[in-house]
Amino acid sequence: ECQNIMGKVFNVKEINVLMGLLDYLGLDCEYIMILLTYCVSIGKKTLHYAEKIAFGLYDDGITTAAQLECELKRREAASAAEGKIRALFGVGERAFTTKEKKFISAWINDMDYSIEIIEKAYEVTADATGKGSFAYANSVLERWNTEGLKTLDQIEESYKKNDSAEKAPVGSFDTDSFFEAAVKRSLGEG
Repeated sequence: ECQNIMGKVFNVKEINVLMGLLDYLGLDCEYIMILLTYCVSIGKKTLHYAEKIAFGLYDDGITTAAQLECELKRREAASAAEGKIRALFGVGERAFTTKEKKFISAWINDMDYSIEIIEKAYEVTADATGKGSFAYANSVLERWNTEGLKTLDQIEESYKKNDSAEKAPVGSFDTDSFFEAAVKRSLGEG
């Protein structure tokens, strides 16, 4: 079945790689077939690549087919989000810098924010700075994360509260009464 997935007949070395995944890492057949299907789907049709990925996943504690499926879904979601973030911030075809990759990973994996929330952070960033700044967007998202804001509704509500607090008069008083009392005091009446 693995040969069918990869679209070729394996040589002895390739068979040994498969046996190593089974015996050395203790991965089951379903896991290996899911992994090979993933490798083919991203255009990596060599067992050497699959072996490299398998060892990395094993080191990360991903040893069952169910864990692998979850990890691959997470990777696909992250890849889709990276494409949207690339377009949003106007990165174009250039590679992300190491710092940008760390920001994106934190937003998606650590803070668990959706692309919609990242888009909102971009809007806040662009409104404040006039451009797309990863560092500024990161500070916005970190603040939201610290405040426990995890949905767009929560974020919007937070902004509404802040806007109404800024518009509310602080220690307001009636200016007519103030001037009347000032005039009376100055005339010695008050």
